[in-house]
Amino acid sequence: MKKLKIYVLDSSVLVRQTVANIIRKTDETEVCGSASTKSSNDFIKEIKISGADGIVMGLDSKNSKEADLFLKLREVFPSIPFIMVTPRTTEGAKAAFFALQHGAVEYISKPPKSCNLVLALNHMEKRLAPALKMIPRLNVEAILKYNATSQIGSKIDPLRKHVNGRIELVVISGCTGGVQSLYNLIEGLAPDFPVPVIIVQHMPKIYTRVLANELDSKTSINVREATTDSLLLPGQVYIVPGGYHASIRNNGTRKQITLHRGPKEHKCRPSIDVLLRSARHVYTDRILAVFLSGGGKDGLLGAREIADAGGQIILQDQETSLLWDLPSKIYNQHLADGTFGLDEISAEITKRVHNMKPATGNVLQSQKRANKSNNNLDVLSL
Repeated sequence: MKKLKIYVLDSSVLVRQTVANIIRKTDETEVCGSASTKSSNDFIKEIKISGADGIVMGLDSKNSKEADLFLKLREVFPSIPFIMVTPRTTEGAKAAFFALQHGAVEYISKPPKSCNLVLALNHMEKRLAPALKMIPRLNVEAILKYNATSQIGSKIDPLRKHVNGRIELVVISGCTGGVQSLYNLIEGLAPDFPVPVIIVQHMPKIYTRVLANELDSKTSINVREATTDSLLLPGQVYIVPGGYHASIRNNGTRKQITLHRGPKEHKCRPSIDVLLRSARHVYTDRILAVFLSGGGKDGLLGAREIADAGGQIILQDQETSLLWDLPSKIYNQHLADGTFGLDEISAEITKRVHNMKPATGNVLQSQKRANKSNNNLDVLSL
């Protein structure tokens, strides 16, 4: 079997050596070259000659010469997947999301220098090896679209009979390619969106906080990282923090998010399955589950729970997904109500939610919008 050729770019010799060793240990990959990002651009010619199938690149800050180099390389190699290595810091999270929005397919967080070296190496290998193995399954057209001026659309493809009933909760989940899709999706939701939205994205805690802040700053709808006992309010988007599972429980007439550090499921915490299982017990058939681009199995059992309860499920389609592994599993088991292009998902969510009268009404909307900058939303009464 032909091995994938991976080129390594990082300012640190230690990081380059670490990444190269992980690549060599993976049967499907080999190192085709290595260079420092602080060197001249001579390596661009070397990358071309090497026939690289993927590039692993270090990026510590989005406001740096490395970031400018990344954008230049994306222009020169628009179809080559970039996997970024970023620090597990706030600045590193911003760098990762910057790269994802400009065409990187995945990121690997670098443990802090104070971390035990053996643990750091194990962490890097655990995250990088699966990312390298997914390269052959990536949608090249979805990678190329980040250089285009508009998103790719697709046709509506209903799979199972639409279940009539009101929607009181939207759960959005994704993995590889999911962050890129989230920016587009959340921007399409109106500030008076009538039900709460919970997002599960597999990433470290610092990164989920930065993602919430970035989405909140770029959209008119409220977005924040969930905390334990957060009240589920209409028009509020909650991102489950990395390192924690999220469950939903009734507290009298209110519904709340509970965070806990239970065992990982499918090697994930947060887990999509954990959230959807608890959501089904509280909301029964009044859930809309949205699955964006991603891989793995986390979410498949949860999708079955939602479908069996009579809830609704929609998928980002194959044409606009970077990785259609998890959505394809849900699709092939006939659990979904339809697949939709990235530019269609927000409108489809809105249509399904507004087809029914919201459970809590719109009384809170004007007050909540006036308090957009107030982080203490939990004190508001439903």
